Amino acid sequence: TPEATRWLGEKGYDDAFGARPLARAIQDHIKKPLADEILFGKLKSGGTVRVLLDREADKLAFEFIMDADAKPKQLPPPRKPKSEESV
Repeated sequence: TPEATRWLGEKGYDDAFGARPLARAIQDHIKKPLADEILFGKLKSGGTVRVLLDREADKLAFEFIMDADAKPKQLPPPRKPKSEESV
């Protein structure tokens, strides 16, 4: 949302360093929490995320929009080492 974008811009800006801390803010406030949800939580089966601002807690919040047909993705079977392929 625009509010979340503004909040992230404020947290990721420093007078001395400019916008360089923005990458750290994105990592800490968006990438890490979403990685946990993808691996262990609400996004294991896929879906869409909307990033919101929780004004009371002064932090980002996530709205998970689940696709009704989403199923966990199946990984392909492991490939055999080349030494076994020629046997």
